[in-house]
Amino acid sequence: MKEVLIGKRTDVFRAKEASDYAEDCAFSIVYGVHYETLDLLAKDVDEANIWVTGLMSLMTITNGNDHLVDERETWLVECFEERARAVRPDEHKACLSQDEVSCLIYDMSSTFPLQRIKQRIKEFQRTKTDEGLLVDVDCFLELYKDITTRPEIYHLLIRHANKEYMTVDDLITFLEVEQGMMNVSREHAVALIEQFEPSSSSRTNCHLHIEGLTRFLLSESCFDPEQRLVCQDMTQPLAHYFIASSHNTYLVEDQLKGPSSIEGYIQALINGCRFLEMDVWDGSDDDPVIFHGHTLTSKVPFRRAVEAIRIHAFEKSHYPLILCIEVHCSVKQQLIMVDLLKTSLGPMLLLSGARDGIIDEATGLHHLPSPEALKNKILILGRKLPQPSPPSQPPPPPPPVILTITPEDDTAGGGDVTEDDESAESISARNNERPGSIKRIRLARPFSDLINYCQFQRFKSFTHSAKQGNCCCVESIPECVALKLAHSTPEEFVQHTRRFLTRVYPSGIRVDSSNFSPQDVWNCGVQIAAMNYQSVGLMMDMNTARFSQNGNCGYVLKPTVMREDVPLYNIHKKEIPGVTPHTVHIKIISAINLPKPTGAATKGDVIDPFAKLEVYGIPSDCCEFRTKTVLNNGVNPVFDETFEFRLAFPDLALIRFVLLDDECIGDDFIAQYCIPMDCMQTGYRHVRLKSLYGKDIPNCYLFIHIAVTNKNGGGVRKTCSYFENFTLCMPAWK
Repeated sequence: MKEVLIGKRTDVFRAKEASDYAEDCAFSIVYGVHYETLDLLAKDVDEANIWVTGLMSLMTITNGNDHLVDERETWLVECFEERARAVRPDEHKACLSQDEVSCLIYDMSSTFPLQRIKQRIKEFQRTKTDEGLLVDVDCFLELYKDITTRPEIYHLLIRHANKEYMTVDDLITFLEVEQGMMNVSREHAVALIEQFEPSSSSRTNCHLHIEGLTRFLLSESCFDPEQRLVCQDMTQPLAHYFIASSHNTYLVEDQLKGPSSIEGYIQALINGCRFLEMDVWDGSDDDPVIFHGHTLTSKVPFRRAVEAIRIHAFEKSHYPLILCIEVHCSVKQQLIMVDLLKTSLGPMLLLSGARDGIIDEATGLHHLPSPEALKNKILILGRKLPQPSPPSQPPPPPPPVILTITPEDDTAGGGDVTEDDESAESISARNNERPGSIKRIRLARPFSDLINYCQFQRFKSFTHSAKQGNCCCVESIPECVALKLAHSTPEEFVQHTRRFLTRVYPSGIRVDSSNFSPQDVWNCGVQIAAMNYQSVGLMMDMNTARFSQNGNCGYVLKPTVMREDVPLYNIHKKEIPGVTPHTVHIKIISAINLPKPTGAATKGDVIDPFAKLEVYGIPSDCCEFRTKTVLNNGVNPVFDETFEFRLAFPDLALIRFVLLDDECIGDDFIAQYCIPMDCMQTGYRHVRLKSLYGKDIPNCYLFIHIAVTNKNGGGVRKTCSYFENFTLCMPAWK
């Protein structure tokens, strides 16, 4: 045998008759002095990989390349003998106990948990007729290769190198063709081998074996490393950004009887939230409290919440923090609030600012300042009283100012202020309320003076907002109304959110603190989708993914068509003017170290996992796929399935991977990972899977391949000099 060709690389396979056969199932053997070819087709990819792997191994032996195998095994033998000398210096023959071998394999390949390594060694030893207490070097080599080898990566190595290691040239080709890197230098490829290849002799020969390739691929996250830092233009008006926002931040459980805590504020800020809510009521001893009015929830002292915000406000992000303060307390305690805010927050509190925004010299229009201009500043969102009359004119008697508030969103106005019920989630219902049914409170002028760029205004209609024209007005829209507007007048909704900050809050019936889908309102450009951060699940996964980009600073620049004066688009159509559609191919290859579902019963001791691929975006982009179920394997299930879909508006799309258990009774959730399409890198990538609570699961990965057309040659490309600072694991070769 001279060579093994993978794929359709001969004249026979290039013929029209062979066009129906899958590329991955085809391979050819080149043999003889005349370089004849034997063209073969396997029934599936797995069978093709087995044949190619076996043929490559035979060629290595018959061509006299045993030293290449020795290069790998020498490293393994050296590791074993070094450990044996350290723990058993008096033994003439190098040997280790089962526990010692387990620890050695774990140290060399910490991808797999120590307990699973021990269990696998016990199972392996039971198959031996001469089972003993000690393990010699030959048994260790067999164990190590059996436990740590990931066949899918080994087959990947064979397919791209045509041998059991990559040379510098092989690695350069792999990086450029598969990983989307441009102009990779030999120096960079050599540096990668030095960084990831554990064998010193292999590093000397500039060979990357299966251990090094696996370590490299584990370091290759699908998340674009540039997005881990603030990388977007932060000098545009606030209305041009999606803002990470919380709802009733002080509540840490449900909306009716659960506890309130300053931990709600601390955790939201630590997670990058830039919009917090406070409902302030009269407290005892002239100490205002934060409380979800007319419920059985507990109360939090206002001063403690402000102090916690002072400490943590800019710990995660230096971009502006908006405090939405809904006033329900007396004028006396409002003055105490003002004093606490000024004293505690000091220079962080923004006290100056034009009440009608900043004038754009080019267009003559007013707009909000940028996140960059408001760095390290806290803005108060609340009611703003009308300007007082000039001193030269006798002031007219102060008429009552009718403002709208609810048990969920109470806010006070100037002079006499009125409250109404936002839980009546119909614009017509709220616009036809009887004047006598509205409760009146009074708003203190000093509190009103804290309000500058974020002035609360009741939403009536898009036409009314456009006529009113003050870009500093922030309008709150209940979830149900927002969804109706998104369906009936999406173009007007997008036009509205180009200039005005708009907040959408959960329906009053969500007493369990569940969340609406933020994607539905992001599609219309809504900046402030108020989320219950204490809740977990799909909706918070989407919110976390959206704001994971741009350095997780809490501000994400909206797509161009949502902020610039270009033709309006309809989110319900399949084509967006000015946006190039993308075709995405995602191959879900395998997973490793999947945990059992928590809080659910299973029919057996092991799980039967399958993967789901979910796509969220504008309605025409939403879709869902699932792989086959892999029976009785949560350690290293192989799925090996490819899915293709089209994205009309890729800038808004979110991709979510979910692992579920087919054997489970009840909650079948295993793990998930959600990522913005804009942040996905092409090529072979490992997805670090997360728990239901959004925490990384140790050593739990999904191995995928991503290809994108109409994306500058295939996705985000990294410069050759860039090294990601990831925690590396060390799987191995077989």
